[in-house]
Amino acid sequence: MDFQTTDLWRQAFEPREDDQHEEARSLLRTALLSMRDQVKELVTHIPADCKNLTVHDISHVDALWTSADLLCGSEWELNPSETFVLGAAILTHDAGLTSIAYPEGRAGLKKLDLWDDLVADELQKTGGSEITAEQEASVLFAVLRELHAERAGSLCTQAWVLKPGNNVYLLENSELREAFGECIGRIAHSHHWSINRVAEELSSQIGGSPSLPAGWDINEQKLACILRCADAAQVDRTRAPLLLQAAVNPTGFSKAHWLAQSKLNRPTVCGDSIQFTSSSVFSSKDSEAWWVAYDLAQILDKEINSSNALLTEIGQPPFVVQRVAGAKSSRSFANLVKTTDWHPIDASIRVTDPVSLAKKLGGENLYGRNILVPFRELIQNAADAIRARRAHEQRGQEFGRINVTIEAHPSDDTLCLVHVDDDGLGMSSRVLTTTLVDFGKTFWDSSALREEFPGLRSSGFQRIGKFGIGFFSIFDFTDKVSVTSRRYDLGKREANALEFSGLAARPLLRTNASDRLPNDTSTRVTMSLKKAELIEAEAPPKKDKRTARGLLRKLEAERRAENTKSLGFTQRLLSMVSFLDVEVQFKDLRTGEQFRHLPDIYGSASTKFLDELYFTGFTEQFERHKPQSMLSSITDASGTVHGRAALDVEELTRGNSGNSGSFGCAAVGGIVTGQLGIPMTTSTGAPIPFIGVVECSTVRASREYAHPNAPEKAIDRWLEGQLNMVDLGLMTRHEQLLLGSAVYSTLGKKLEIPLVLHRGVERSARFLEELVKRSDRVIVPASFSITSQFGILGYNQLSPEYFEVETVEELVVFGPKVDYVVPREVSRKLHKSNGGSIAIPEMRSQSSVLFPLIDMMKNKMGRDPELTVAQEALFDTRIPSLSKPDWCLVIS
Repeated sequence: MDFQTTDLWRQAFEPREDDQHEEARSLLRTALLSMRDQVKELVTHIPADCKNLTVHDISHVDALWTSADLLCGSEWELNPSETFVLGAAILTHDAGLTSIAYPEGRAGLKKLDLWDDLVADELQKTGGSEITAEQEASVLFAVLRELHAERAGSLCTQAWVLKPGNNVYLLENSELREAFGECIGRIAHSHHWSINRVAEELSSQIGGSPSLPAGWDINEQKLACILRCADAAQVDRTRAPLLLQAAVNPTGFSKAHWLAQSKLNRPTVCGDSIQFTSSSVFSSKDSEAWWVAYDLAQILDKEINSSNALLTEIGQPPFVVQRVAGAKSSRSFANLVKTTDWHPIDASIRVTDPVSLAKKLGGENLYGRNILVPFRELIQNAADAIRARRAHEQRGQEFGRINVTIEAHPSDDTLCLVHVDDDGLGMSSRVLTTTLVDFGKTFWDSSALREEFPGLRSSGFQRIGKFGIGFFSIFDFTDKVSVTSRRYDLGKREANALEFSGLAARPLLRTNASDRLPNDTSTRVTMSLKKAELIEAEAPPKKDKRTARGLLRKLEAERRAENTKSLGFTQRLLSMVSFLDVEVQFKDLRTGEQFRHLPDIYGSASTKFLDELYFTGFTEQFERHKPQSMLSSITDASGTVHGRAALDVEELTRGNSGNSGSFGCAAVGGIVTGQLGIPMTTSTGAPIPFIGVVECSTVRASREYAHPNAPEKAIDRWLEGQLNMVDLGLMTRHEQLLLGSAVYSTLGKKLEIPLVLHRGVERSARFLEELVKRSDRVIVPASFSITSQFGILGYNQLSPEYFEVETVEELVVFGPKVDYVVPREVSRKLHKSNGGSIAIPEMRSQSSVLFPLIDMMKNKMGRDPELTVAQEALFDTRIPSLSKPDWCLVIS
């Protein structure tokens, strides 16, 4: 076995004369070889689950020792414990690429949310209802690729149960597994981490096993650097033998990987660099494979540079190699890995299917078949460019305009042309051919920003884009895209145009493209869309007799189905930009549809603002609590404004808990996401239904799961102002009681509106507070459901006697409906034991309706009150039928 001839292995495990540590060396050597035998069996199953993957069997694992030797040279030394841990991490780092490495195998993987997400992506591509066998294989491969590094973190400590009491481990020695198992897992997992995460989460010194000699400590960071670089360096034709390639017959991007590695010789060291060479030239038909080889070289170069920087930082010697020859330039690399009949250029896109990758990175259904997606991403980019120019030139909000134009295609009746123009910063030729086409990298975080626009980053400029993938989403809808741009401070003659014919082909750069750029425009993006994509979206909306609330519910249901047709495309586009602080002009030259959105989003008339956000005539349908009369800004203590909204009084008094009926919208960087029912919560954590829009942040490129930026205190202040505008004269007593309960639960405010029922009469929070002061306890009527679930009763569940016969002084009723205040398992115990005590934390985790009373009792007694489920007489009467005990919750 060649790996046993490497310097790293021999220095750690080779027997030597008069070795006082031979027993320890032998223990580690034997354990590692035994583990190799186990892993060898495991990785033989990888091809069955990852059919298109290049060789990942034990030969790949063994070859990493040679790669590590190449990096470290003969002078590097690891102590035997470190070599053992490195060897175990090498063995397990890719072993998660087979489903049998996971609990329950493939069946267990199918239970994961990730599996469901990827299946949905596959179905979205085909429009089918069930995935085919081929699609399932693709999903399995994607899941394993995404999870395998994480799974490697636990393989050393996982037990495979043959039968009860008979467990099998990859690392059989229990002492070594206890001492090093988790450490091995972290290092194996780390081969897919960023180098910053390696530095942050791994240790530079961990003590060894007590059964091994002192001083055999572990430097996790050092070993992680070796593993990640050795793995990146192990690319040559041993990974893609021609006979196996013919048998596997890989397709798509995997085919390019196989071809690239099948032409690469084993890398060699030349001076301070690793050098790749090819056994045969790459013709033009092999160009994609050549670019894969170049990408692999660049990845290794980046890993070596970042690892050497970390090693130096922690006081360890760097690798003997400092770089990969030719990795900085495609022209230089072509001198080593030869091409014929074509010449590589650096203006390249290095990801075959970034839309698919973006879906995986961004989570569930990131870029679905929603025609607004390309418009949203291009408008977002244009808005960022305008905001950046405002900051760079110290201009105000009145500067900047985005023009969106749709026109007939000049030569193809099945297509239409869409132009998105802006007068923002613009792009130089350098940015156009590098940062723009570098998937996952955003110009706003690049060194090019500092070099081309010094001072812009520190100016406080806030941009929307941060993922570097939005532009690529438009290729899910079209192959034909052109980007024409110039820096705003250069003349039109400096404009360049980058033309795309899909992502598989290299883009074409055209200079002197001034004729493609309208006057006073910095950037124009043009895409050819199929008319069929817009036909239904362009259709004028049918008249809907629903109320505003009813129509919004329909719109939300359609949005979840990605099928919003009740509003026309123009209105949907207007809604999307309605909170954008940049002027947007839209014209469809084919239909005459148009609108103009102005940037003064906080100063525009309330009715106009809401009609833009929802639909024309939205505000006319509210008869009592009109949102346009209550609309106000959400402003924090510093004066920063976070949204413009009105309390949804009608929803608040409908008795619905949570925000399920709310129609508040979220905006990320001014782009309204289309997500209705966004939660806005007070300092108590209670959700508030509202109409309008709040500015949010999101960690997902899809903008789902957005979280409001407004501090809780700012929301509290806004809500107080809203409550002062509520016209109680328009509300029934029932609605006032609902409002009072909601207000006290969310803000703890003691308003002079009903909060509880006491002896059939609505009473305010101040009354409840006085009742608590003069009573040692308060009683709330309760019951057990048919399924033994305990809950306190609302007045809708009370019998008529509660309103006709006087109850005991201490009894109060909260809200209209039953509130199940403890988990089911607690309820069952209470029912079985015929009552008993329950804990306040359980109450707080399940219910908010009792918070006011619990807090009042706590303030009075200086301690948490006791909560007791019991049966007591609830009526102050001698009537026999009403004097018998009944279930209640006693708070004392």
